[in-house]
Amino acid sequence: MSVDDELPARNSPLFAEGLEVLDGSVPWLDPSRMPEKPGGFLYGVRFKNHPKFGNQDHPCGTEVELIQTLLQHSGHIDLVYLPDNSHGVPRLALNRYNPWQKPDLLKLFFRTLRTRGLVAVAAIGGALFMQTSHSLTLFLIGLIFGVIPVFDAMIQWLIYPKNQPVSELKKSMIHGSLFFDWIERTKRSKILIWLILGIIAIVYWGQMRAGVAGLENPGNIGVIQRDLVRQSGEWWRLFTGTLMHGPIWHIAMNGLGLFYIGKFIHRLTHPVMVPIVFVISAFAGAIASVLYAPQGGSVGASGGVVGMIGFLTWLVIVRRKELPYDFRSFAIRNIFLLAVLGVIGFFFVDNAGHAGGFIGGLFCGIFYQYFHRDAWDIPGSPVLTVLGALSGLVLLFGLASCLDLFLFDGTYLIERLPHYAW
Repeated sequence: MSVDDELPARNSPLFAEGLEVLDGSVPWLDPSRMPEKPGGFLYGVRFKNHPKFGNQDHPCGTEVELIQTLLQHSGHIDLVYLPDNSHGVPRLALNRYNPWQKPDLLKLFFRTLRTRGLVAVAAIGGALFMQTSHSLTLFLIGLIFGVIPVFDAMIQWLIYPKNQPVSELKKSMIHGSLFFDWIERTKRSKILIWLILGIIAIVYWGQMRAGVAGLENPGNIGVIQRDLVRQSGEWWRLFTGTLMHGPIWHIAMNGLGLFYIGKFIHRLTHPVMVPIVFVISAFAGAIASVLYAPQGGSVGASGGVVGMIGFLTWLVIVRRKELPYDFRSFAIRNIFLLAVLGVIGFFFVDNAGHAGGFIGGLFCGIFYQYFHRDAWDIPGSPVLTVLGALSGLVLLFGLASCLDLFLFDGTYLIERLPHYAW
């Protein structure tokens, strides 16, 4: 969306439009979420995460003052108060804010191609030319900060609605802003997400203590390796390898992905669905890696993270009429970018593990939708409680197994586990 830089010179007064989207059909479109205008306010704004004003209401004496505040702090303004509205209205509902048009996204794509394309060429070209121990790091920098943003901008342009009236695009824009605000403003604790991240961090600390936290793991300690799992019967590797990671960028990427995607599952469904989806997807990814990945060791929580994308994808498919375009676009772009990452990084990305995790996440989505067909933000249930407890036990077993391997050479737990060849 865009806002005119010459707002003060515009003759038409400010007013809100597209508010009919607040029909209460889903929790984030509930009109009661819009606060009443504070007493004494003619114009005003409500800040959101402002470094100076926090989340406070701020009065504006005139329309010109309101416009100047919008121009100076638009990224930190949540709601706007107007004379004709008794409640706050979303900032993007103002008539001066215009939705993107398809040509705008084409311009964005070419601008991204010019800037990020140079990053991709420089980093990937340097990786291929240098052929040193830092080549993989350079390649990944080019991929993450160059290739992926270019593909992302291209996908946004390709899937953006064509020939849709501006009024409908405006409603879609408001719908999306209210949805993401509802996601961010949850009062639910994210403790389960933080616990998973904490377990992964503790495992990585153990890896560093054992000297197997980088790309080198000569003894294949804890990794998911086909022959060791199937022929030697070391099934516990399906759990340890999922919690282990390679270089620091590996755990950073998976940790950020887990937190960012996890918060949508956490808010849209129930907090306990986060560990349930993560554990089932990670296990499905580990099985797929053992069955179909080339020889070699595999580590990482990406199967679980990709499975969380698969779970959200199923929700988008079956409940697409309720979810905003921005979120549907987010799911489609993530799937496409995963495919691009798999093709470009064929020799170092565990595509089988990613595919297995995605299918595991789809399965979780089907299961969830069957029991909670018409509900968002559901209360707890005995089934979810049991599945959540089992998921927690699996994570704790993986943590204990990893620490036993890294700190005690498997003396206390791993050596006492039975072996099952298959």
